[in-house]
Amino acid sequence: MFACNVLLDAPVAAYLSSKSKRVTQHALETALDALRPDCVALVDAFDFPDSVLNSTIGRKDGNVYEALYEAAKKSSLNKEDPFVGYSQIWAPRLDTDFLQAGAVAHRSIGTHMTSKL
Repeated sequence: MFACNVLLDAPVAAYLSSKSKRVTQHALETALDALRPDCVALVDAFDFPDSVLNSTIGRKDGNVYEALYEAAKKSSLNKEDPFVGYSQIWAPRLDTDFLQAGAVAHRSIGTHMTSKL
């Protein structure tokens, strides 16, 4: 996996034929598919602290989602609301009718479930 990744990202990739690039990409994807089920355990085996990895995912206290949310709030990318580029890039691509219908459905399911409790 490492070798394939280096080949595809390195300046030497410019010298690979398109067939060699496709074969290398396929080998990389095959390796990633094989490693994916064990990737968390593999990274944990190195025993790097989360502060070194600058990651909230491997938290020992189990509060992954809370930590991700807090990290997102602190990110400089989220200082403006909406974020820079939202109007130009994301807004035109959003299906707001679909999102609104999903939100309504979600609320009605929540109300239905609460009334049964």
